[in-house]
Amino acid sequence: MLRKLCTLGLATLCVLLFLLGLGLALTQQHKIQGYRAVKAIVLSHEIREESDAEDGALPLYRPLIRYRYRVGRDEHVCDAVLPMSRTVSSRWRAQSYLDRYPINMECDAYYNPANPAEAFLIREYSFLPYVIMLAPALAMLLGLAISDVLTAIRREVTPPRARSDGWLEVASASDRAARTRRWALLTFIWYALGAAACGHYFGVAARPYGTFALVATCLYGGLGLVPLLVAIKLRLIGRRLDDAQVMIDTAHIVAGRQFTVRIAQPLRANVNLEKLEVGLICRATLRTPGSGAMARQNAHEWWATLLEEHFSRMDEMLAGDHTFCIPEDAPATTPPDRLVYPRYAWKLVVRRKLQMGPPRTTDFPILVAATVPNAATPRCGR
Repeated sequence: MLRKLCTLGLATLCVLLFLLGLGLALTQQHKIQGYRAVKAIVLSHEIREESDAEDGALPLYRPLIRYRYRVGRDEHVCDAVLPMSRTVSSRWRAQSYLDRYPINMECDAYYNPANPAEAFLIREYSFLPYVIMLAPALAMLLGLAISDVLTAIRREVTPPRARSDGWLEVASASDRAARTRRWALLTFIWYALGAAACGHYFGVAARPYGTFALVATCLYGGLGLVPLLVAIKLRLIGRRLDDAQVMIDTAHIVAGRQFTVRIAQPLRANVNLEKLEVGLICRATLRTPGSGAMARQNAHEWWATLLEEHFSRMDEMLAGDHTFCIPEDAPATTPPDRLVYPRYAWKLVVRRKLQMGPPRTTDFPILVAATVPNAATPRCGR
């Protein structure tokens, strides 16, 4: 439920940011293309530094150029230089504006026909509205990366799902196919937003384009390779091996009693399988006294080989069974609401080693109980 609320909140924030940036970009375009030119006289100019010394923020500089112009019978005085932004990040840039408009110079100003008292001097597009339009893509990239990391760390355990053949299917810690779709969708959204924002800017702005706009566009395009490469990597992982399926024969795994695991491994291509293994691992999370640092180690670990040196054909289903028995003195899974250390988490692991490439593993979190809710479960060694 919390993950759904966070996803909804992030989606809402992204939509609002995009609409804000779009609104600013269209407002800027309206001012530059819709305001009318009028002759003006420069009266004075100065640079005003705007910063907050208390929070240590970098100073901003506001170029002020006072100019007078006449619309009809009314005379107006204004000091706005740019159509959107009032401040710039460097004194050098602010001074460059002042150098272009010496005092008593006659120049063109651009006023609002609906409100002649509103005007500006330089018809220059700011890239800031487009940065705001692109910000949702960066927020989605960070959100998806954090989601993947939290999924890998937390390893939430979901109850096994009953199948029609009597087995109970265990959910994997990470759905590769779903992750591939999410990263591919993010790649599409990333470059779609980039094409819309940067395409609009370079379509309406006059040459030469601003340095910040060119650098920001290149950085945005390069950063978009991150979700693209992740999606390609996940797709290549599933090119020959589909996601493995893990089934167990009991809904309650208990220390001191045995249970059987069945592995089903679908194939998408002809492969030389060197080894197919299933493991049962108890992962302990320890807290170092004093420093509070966390350390993780395997408290218990068992492996069984199901297949070895096997040539498999496309669309073949590799399968194998193995019976595990957890010792009676082994720790149970630590409930998530118990903040005690050490904490224990159990998982089944499927490991596949092909003739070429590194081994590929998939984790399947399970719950192990210390009590015996099902007396019919066979004890170890019986």
